[in-house]
Amino acid sequence: MVFPRDQSPAAVWSRDMAFHESFRSLLLVALIFFPICNSIDTITPNQSLRDGETLISAGKKFVLGFFSPGKSSTNRYVGIWHNKIPDQTIVWTANRENPVKNSSGVLIIKGGNLVLVDGGHGNNSTICWSYVANNNEIYLTYNANNNWMTSTFVLVDSGLFRRLMWNGNNRRWNQMWEATHDRCDRYANCGAYGSCDSNRVVKCECLGGFEPKTPSEWNVRDWSGGCVRRRSLDCDGKGDYFLRWGQAKVPDTSRSQEEASLSLEACEECLKSCNCTAYASFNVNGDRGCLMWDGDLVDPWVYSDGGQDICIRVAAFELGK
Repeated sequence: MVFPRDQSPAAVWSRDMAFHESFRSLLLVALIFFPICNSIDTITPNQSLRDGETLISAGKKFVLGFFSPGKSSTNRYVGIWHNKIPDQTIVWTANRENPVKNSSGVLIIKGGNLVLVDGGHGNNSTICWSYVANNNEIYLTYNANNNWMTSTFVLVDSGLFRRLMWNGNNRRWNQMWEATHDRCDRYANCGAYGSCDSNRVVKCECLGGFEPKTPSEWNVRDWSGGCVRRRSLDCDGKGDYFLRWGQAKVPDTSRSQEEASLSLEACEECLKSCNCTAYASFNVNGDRGCLMWDGDLVDPWVYSDGGQDICIRVAAFELGK
């Protein structure tokens, strides 16, 4: 494993199948894999990196090692951070979903892959995380013309992508640039049960069967409170229906469950559950089924072209029944 030269830092941007992780992880893995040989910033398959040990890049700008977020957490993560920034600023984390619970973690190279194990090299060790290079990533690479400048990219909770530069005078990160592709890029623009359409003059409106929760706030274009139902659901499976909504981006899928091999007609069975609020079809690599939501619908968009149908549960009154 080789740490990069600081003259040409690179960042790797990894994207998963569900997409809600998908722009949710900015990985600077390329910082690790540039082919440069230097005993200070390199480990080989015969070596390991234990908790408490670090690798420092040749230009002394980046550190690879174990860390804990905050002062109260005892969880340990493998990450890369800026070496000369007073406040530890993590730019990449390996095992964010599976932390090591104590200081027993060891980073090794196994079979050409970077592997984090809990418990050392023994037979009882557990693999916590591994990195395998393949063709399933999207790469974002940049070269720094000025070595004195320290910058980083972050993906914030609202879904916006920003570039920050370290200001050594006031000792803080200053925003240099923010990427916004669409007026609806900000997560949950229109609150629960509110849809966003960048082609509308007023980009937010309530889904069919819903109305603004606080009309006075919507009148001043504060849509964060979202929408509520105009009529309560019957919840016995007889007095509710599904309203088809087309050309849509599906709501936040973290609030849904996948039912493989079910037809759309079979998906209507979720009408029997009062918690079921919507369903939509999915087709991933030929695998078909449906997604069922059992909570608030958050962050649906309207597309001018493309998108898919979503069936939203409403009271029979909304369909004149």
